[in-house]
Amino acid sequence: MYVENANSAKSNIDTDLSESIKKLLTDHVPKTYSQFEYDWRQLSQSTMQDKLEYLERINLSDFENILGFPFEPNMLFEVISTVSISKNHFFVWQILQLFTKMP
Repeated sequence: MYVENANSAKSNIDTDLSESIKKLLTDHVPKTYSQFEYDWRQLSQSTMQDKLEYLERINLSDFENILGFPFEPNMLFEVISTVSISKNHFFVWQILQLFTKMP
């Protein structure tokens, strides 16, 4: 019985996490570094494709504001890895160009 309850609780957590990620991907576009950092942490368990979709929704001018702050090395690596799977080469070029201007 304990195993059933544990599996049910895990299933509920997975469902809640999945719903939270879907809402984040469809409803929110960050304008500041702190919003981006919070969202990125929420997306930590999602797929690279989900993360890429999130990144592609951010306006380039907002990226300039977001990237005006130094990223933690792990976060920077994750973002660059995520961008690298994009088939939109112009988007990749723009983001990488913005990274060169980061403090």
